[in-house]
Amino acid sequence: MDTRKQKFRSLANTHSQRQISLKLKISVGSVSKILKELKLKPYKKRKNPLLTPNHVKKRYTFSQLWRKKNKIMFKNLPILFSDLKIFTVDGGLNKQNQRIYAISREEADKKGGHYGVNKNPLSVMVWIGMTEFGLTKPYFIGE
Repeated sequence: MDTRKQKFRSLANTHSQRQISLKLKISVGSVSKILKELKLKPYKKRKNPLLTPNHVKKRYTFSQLWRKKNKIMFKNLPILFSDLKIFTVDGGLNKQNQRIYAISREEADKKGGHYGVNKNPLSVMVWIGMTEFGLTKPYFIGE
């Protein structure tokens, strides 16, 4: 195997096509041709919550209890449209930019095709609502 292709295989796990072309000092077109020759395909990283089976069980029981408890409370109130957004310190993973080149999905998973998400990252939640009487004030809820 060509030495460039060996270097290329090691770089393909962690770098984009553009970054590989800069490191090996070859064109992006050559990089894509080598990818085709090696039969490597780009796979997106998958997002998995870091939950244990105990967490899943507790979430399910809580949701069932909450539904039973609050069923009557929301019957005759005026309609409120609301929205919230959570801003976290972790940022996020841009799936369009973070690809893994591999022959199959299984191989991509072995090379780091999954990334973990913390259960409780530092975050701020912003909530705002709208009724027939107008907008509510935005509420900032910090953790």
